[in-house]
Amino acid sequence: RTDIHLDMGSFRLPFFSLLQIRVVTHTISHMVFSVIVSAGKGRRFGGKVPKQLVDLEGMPVWLRSARPFFELDAVKGVVVVVPKTRVASVRKMLRGLKLKKPIKAVAGGRERPDSVKEGLKAVRTLNRAMAKMKGSWRDPGDPVVLIHDGARPLVSPALIRRVIQATRKHGAAVPGLVPENTIKLVSDRGAVQQTFDRSRLRKIQTPQGFRLSIIQEAYRLVSRKHFIATDDATLVERIGFPVQVIAGDPKNLKITTPSEIKVAKVLLR
Repeated sequence: RTDIHLDMGSFRLPFFSLLQIRVVTHTISHMVFSVIVSAGKGRRFGGKVPKQLVDLEGMPVWLRSARPFFELDAVKGVVVVVPKTRVASVRKMLRGLKLKKPIKAVAGGRERPDSVKEGLKAVRTLNRAMAKMKGSWRDPGDPVVLIHDGARPLVSPALIRRVIQATRKHGAAVPGLVPENTIKLVSDRGAVQQTFDRSRLRKIQTPQGFRLSIIQEAYRLVSRKHFIATDDATLVERIGFPVQVIAGDPKNLKITTPSEIKVAKVLLR
């Protein structure tokens, strides 16, 4: 599934919606962390193992998805969320990489939102620990969190940097692409009800960037109403906080079927 958002420019929800956001006030932090969500079952992919564990040119898909965040100096720590049965093996693999920044592997939950919440919890702990090391234990700040699909192995450092920059400026930012095809809204019986202007539509990618306080508040408020969303930005939109869309990357594909593994191999060469 590709999340498609309507580009509303400077559109904001009514002021009463913004009043519902009780964002924790922190000193703005320059720290950036990433959560790699790789705990899904990959039902659409099929096969004996989840798509994020499939080998892609000598490396599992999740590791290719995470590696640019490991290597980028701007990202100070990474949390990898994996199936509970894979935590031990992933931790062993991470130790073998001998990375110079804090990397944590944690077990995911039953559904994707549960896994993201586990990742955010680990980021909060990591942020406080690193702030304490720097002597800022009273106020760890409000870092940027980049939430990335563990099935997007071709994400580029340039895209990550753009998301970080936009998130620092706006508080919430996501990359997106203009759809190549015409998109129509149809009824249950297949009758066309509306044809959208493609120039104002975006196919949303990851990483999606948020101030930690904003995305935590979104999950806290929305979880009460059992609202289901296909991406994290939708939850932030739901509580009334504006999300900025920046230019995405056509090569930043998401692996959902075996055929996309073949495409990814070609793009890696």
